[in-house]
Amino acid sequence: MWGIIILTIMQDKHEFELSTLPALVPVLSSASGETLLLIVKHAELIITKVTVIFWPNLSLVTYS
Repeated sequence: MWGIIILTIMQDKHEFELSTLPALVPVLSSASGETLLLIVKHAELIITKVTVIFWPNLSLVTYS
């Protein structure tokens, strides 16, 4: 998970949304234990890199 955090820091917003976020969504939806804690600690970093959120059972939620 640390690799994902480092990659998130290094990528620009567009690159993160195109390549990392689609691979990260399954991890975010099933995380537990230390992985979940790490995600929560760095949630602000992930949120600032995302303009579109893929919610389960919904199509898209877009932030403006």
